[in-house]
Amino acid sequence: MKARDRQLVLRRPRHAASGVASLRVEIHRGEGESPNVLKGQLVDFSRMGAQCTLPMVLAIGQKAEMRLVRASGEVVLARDGEIRWNHRDEKGQWSIGFQFTTPLDWESLGELFLVGVLTQAE
Repeated sequence: MKARDRQLVLRRPRHAASGVASLRVEIHRGEGESPNVLKGQLVDFSRMGAQCTLPMVLAIGQKAEMRLVRASGEVVLARDGEIRWNHRDEKGQWSIGFQFTTPLDWESLGELFLVGVLTQAE
């Protein structure tokens, strides 16, 4: 195969959540914040951050820890970061963009696919 025959295939940087009902997102805020833990659903995910839905708004720039948690209480992933954007939909549900402090390594991203947290379906 010649170099000119090769095609560069780009992967989407964001990956859809698989919609597993037994998995939830928890946003752990600093001491003194009320409520300290907010529970929501994962929408999509990348090495740099995630989008999730929450029952209430979080301030842009707020530092927090995001956890992906199974119904059993097992923490699949925990990442520090901050809220980068927020948006309220027509049903009153809040979507937030959470940016990780450091990028997630490729191996951990692959594990999220293997355990069914993320899907490649478009």
